[in-house]
Amino acid sequence: MVHRLRPTLAAVLTAALLLGCSNTPTDPDEEIPPEVDEALGRERPDYEGQGVLERMFSGDDDEASEEEQAAQEAAGRQLQRVEQRLARLEQQVAAMERSGQQPAAEQAGPVAFSGQHAPELGVLDRGTSDGASARLVRALANKAAAYGLPFSGSAAVEERLAETGCNDVTAAGCPEELATYPGVRVLVVVESSRQSAEAAVVSYRLLDTVTGTVGPVRTLRLTAAGGDAPGAAIDAAAEEIVTSGLDLVDRAPWQTRAFNQRDGEWYLSAGRDAGLEVGDRLSVHAPGRTIATPGGNVAGWVPGEQRGVLEVTGFAGEGIAIARQVEGNAPTPQSPILPLRRQS
Repeated sequence: MVHRLRPTLAAVLTAALLLGCSNTPTDPDEEIPPEVDEALGRERPDYEGQGVLERMFSGDDDEASEEEQAAQEAAGRQLQRVEQRLARLEQQVAAMERSGQQPAAEQAGPVAFSGQHAPELGVLDRGTSDGASARLVRALANKAAAYGLPFSGSAAVEERLAETGCNDVTAAGCPEELATYPGVRVLVVVESSRQSAEAAVVSYRLLDTVTGTVGPVRTLRLTAAGGDAPGAAIDAAAEEIVTSGLDLVDRAPWQTRAFNQRDGEWYLSAGRDAGLEVGDRLSVHAPGRTIATPGGNVAGWVPGEQRGVLEVTGFAGEGIAIARQVEGNAPTPQSPILPLRRQS
């Protein structure tokens, strides 16, 4: 029975996954991926003219603007995550066929960032001492490990903010300090928490340290629902926060910073746990800039001109890479450092 259902199940899972990759409401002008129409048996209209994706696949990108290039890069990173999730679902379907279980799309778990560089998740806990925020922070650390993301706890983030005099983490220049060290890309700021006999309520916001995007304050009510234990509710909340953070970082490519140097060696705030390897070459750039939407929000980010090249020569623990300068100018703490190529 499961074997006969597999073609239909694969189509439904594909459609559900592609429709669910975004945590934002559907834009009526946003193009629906062809896989969704195919899975649902709908015909697609034939539009004239060459769009961004056509230029991307045809190789004719001379007319592409910086905004379109940023959108292409974000779409590529999103597609890579979709492909990883589809592979995970296919593995689960095969395993369930062997065991005779009925597949369920919601059983899909985190997909680690295998084969690409992983952004670092950080937490700043400003909640009360009632235990709700502390439990959420522990769940976030566990969820980051499940996704293969480097993690910086609240103590490390608070120490860095104190060193730089950043009492307000959203103030100009403060997010960039966290990008330089300890290398946080997505910061979860737990603004408040309270706990009663009925429920624990936690308010948080997300911050992208590269683009400076500060998300709105969101409130999670961690109640026991549908027979779930409170621990399951906290785990679900952590899952929602981490996946929202991963969607946020799609607006800019992975990058790191050099936070110190000695005797010709540069110390980077990303290491083996982010996917770097000895021999990797990284391009050093001038500070980048964001690209705004017509409404003034952040649509993307582009690096400044390339100024030099570093090569990874070793590691200091799991979270710090050691690199040497091989071309051009040396980096500053504000220099975005992006993957260039991997030595074979």
